[in-house]
Amino acid sequence: MSRDIIHLKFLQMLPLLMLLLPLLLLPANVNAALSASQKTEFVNIHNRLREAVYPRATKMNFLTWNTRLESLAQAASEKCKFEHYYGGDYEGLGENIYMGYRTNVSEITLAWHIEKAIYNYTAASCNPAGKLTTCGHYKQLISDGVLEVGCGHYVCSGSNLVFCEYSSGSKVYTSGGSACSKCPSYRGLCLNGMCVNSSIVSQSDVQAYNPGAKVSSTECKLNCSNCGVSQSIPGSLDCYCKCASGIGTGAYCENRVADSKSTCSVCSNLTTPCLNGGTDLKGASCACQCPATFVGPRCQVYRQFYLNGMRLSIIAEQFCAFDRCLQVPVTRTMFKTSIWSRLRPAVAQAINAFCTASEANFALCCPSAARQTPSADKKLIADADVGYLDNEDMFTDDVGLLGVVVYANSSSTANTLCPAARRRRSTLQAMVAQSVLQSAIQQFNSTVSGNLSSCCGVTVRSAVTYNSYVKYNVEEII
Repeated sequence: MSRDIIHLKFLQMLPLLMLLLPLLLLPANVNAALSASQKTEFVNIHNRLREAVYPRATKMNFLTWNTRLESLAQAASEKCKFEHYYGGDYEGLGENIYMGYRTNVSEITLAWHIEKAIYNYTAASCNPAGKLTTCGHYKQLISDGVLEVGCGHYVCSGSNLVFCEYSSGSKVYTSGGSACSKCPSYRGLCLNGMCVNSSIVSQSDVQAYNPGAKVSSTECKLNCSNCGVSQSIPGSLDCYCKCASGIGTGAYCENRVADSKSTCSVCSNLTTPCLNGGTDLKGASCACQCPATFVGPRCQVYRQFYLNGMRLSIIAEQFCAFDRCLQVPVTRTMFKTSIWSRLRPAVAQAINAFCTASEANFALCCPSAARQTPSADKKLIADADVGYLDNEDMFTDDVGLLGVVVYANSSSTANTLCPAARRRRSTLQAMVAQSVLQSAIQQFNSTVSGNLSSCCGVTVRSAVTYNSYVKYNVEEII
């Protein structure tokens, strides 16, 4: 394994968002160990960067803190030698080193992550450019086989020396399928794109990263081949691939029995075959005939969402180091635990503001009502009427933007805008029209983004209709 050394003393950066980079500073006392909150932040920022890899990882393990690795990292730091350790207790481990002026835990980790700028995933190679000459630290951060991490810190001649030790060395993570489709059997459950098992979901590391996470929050997303099916392990909520007798063997039933004459359709070998009553057409590629109320390659999208949803791209600020800048990635976990609680009321407020802004807008929001000047204190929907799709289309792209589809239900109970008599006589849409949602988000994006920026350091960069997104990005809807 290549264990390159990086000196980060002269890095510069733009201001970073408070949510992503809380001010968890290294201890000023040279003999002080990392605090509990600093250890948690080391784990959190590692998992955030791992969750956000693109192309999406098929078996990215969730990292947890290991006290033995912490002790080794602390011992290495206290030697005040800017060099890697290979033998003895360090045999077979991965290692990242930082030496410089930074004291913020997340900034130090992002300084390793900046090497993503010169890493070519397809070729699995580094392309040195400018002041960036290596990408070994980035590869170590996002190595999918690593299970545990421990870090230590010491002040040496006025500079912060930080070591992080990893349970295994750096290997290129595996992609080429949906998130968690190739999780190892001992971690067969999926939590926002990372492999976990039922025993660690309740542990402090998971709870600190994803507050309130439960086993019920996870999914079994193993992609079993050759007619194999994913099943729960008896007495546990973990899962594995159960192979069809005489057809396939292996962890994912990927090894076909030589004399087997049984055939499986392409769809049956996917994590998400035909869904919601779709019929497998059993062709050379997976194709499904969908019922009228669903669309998409796997019939996975409710038609009303398809026709009325908007896909938002949410972006954070940049981190700059050496002569490069990268977006700090926005993840599903961040969205669910922090962003959504602020985005939801902001979208509802935007819709209501749009509908009461003019007679023309009122006519779009209440199409069956007589044209009138709306009252600003009226509203079409409540906050609870706004929702989002937690599906495979919700992911972080190669730039670091999170895409998520939002929609709004029509609510007769919250609707004080459209005349009641008209509402009773007309058959309202089950959802707010896409044209209304689109116009509201576009016209009031400064308010929506301002609400997100103040709490979470993110903004809405763009919004496209969900049906146009599905039309041009079919491969992402799996």
